[in-house]
Amino acid sequence: MERMTEAVADSEWQSMQHFLSNSPWEHQPVQDQIARDCDRLIGGSPDTGLIFDETGIPKKGKMSVGVARQWCGRLGKTDNCQTAVFGALSMGPHVALIDERLYLPEEWTKDKKRCKKAGVPDDIEFKTKSQLVHEMVRNARARRIRFTWLGFDGGYGKEPAFLNALEDDGEVFMADVHKDQSIYLEDPAPHVPEKKGRGRTPTQLVAAAPSMRVDKWIAEQPEDATARHDDVKVRIEAMRKLHLSTLFNKIICQRLADNFAESIFDFSHSSTSALVFQQPKQLRLQCGCNFLIFALVVFFSFLIFCFGYLISYFGIYFYTI
Repeated sequence: MERMTEAVADSEWQSMQHFLSNSPWEHQPVQDQIARDCDRLIGGSPDTGLIFDETGIPKKGKMSVGVARQWCGRLGKTDNCQTAVFGALSMGPHVALIDERLYLPEEWTKDKKRCKKAGVPDDIEFKTKSQLVHEMVRNARARRIRFTWLGFDGGYGKEPAFLNALEDDGEVFMADVHKDQSIYLEDPAPHVPEKKGRGRTPTQLVAAAPSMRVDKWIAEQPEDATARHDDVKVRIEAMRKLHLSTLFNKIICQRLADNFAESIFDFSHSSTSALVFQQPKQLRLQCGCNFLIFALVVFFSFLIFCFGYLISYFGIYFYTI
């Protein structure tokens, strides 16, 4: 708050605090203006993207809107926090936030008394984080924000309904997926199997084709594989999600070193996607070279320090003699 009063002429701390926290004012027009200003500066380029991610705000109490025990990225664990999803317009090294949504867990949306006490509108309904992102994408298009592609991490890349919705809207996206994501190399054609013999009638969807983990598929590719991906089509596993069976995704993969905890792969439905591999041996060799250089720098720095210390010591000794 103090930094804001330093930047705003003729303002003081208490008035600014009251304005932001207690006074009734509409934030949406201000946010829309920020989005238009950012679009004027970095929008409209073929490289302009709209990137989404969430952040957790650690809390101790239970009064803050949306606070609950949930995953907090800032802490790296599940803890008491608020979670918000942010949209940032990006073009090269330039990034600016243009939209946000506070995530309300179901324990909040189901408790109308708690919501009313905290000032949450009565018409608020539960929405997943991916639904909030989709809402922000459509809102940006409605405001005529100019971006070419969308980007988000594996928390959203694992949501097939969300990817389907973006595909239906005609959006180009790049989504991280986790290394244990299941894919199909042919149409899985999800269906409910016929009942055979006695027992319960099947109700769950099953796939007509086998699935495999994306990291296993990457490991089976040739070591020198660096090629266009136009002919490689995979399907995200559609178990229990029939609508996903209509969605083809192309895949951009990067193979990471064996000692990395989580390998990250990307799904994209862009026709210009390229398939790139980086071999573990090469990556380990690069890491080993970097470590060797660092060790040599430390070693020679230590030698220089010792040499300087000896020179100063003997210099003082001879001077006293």
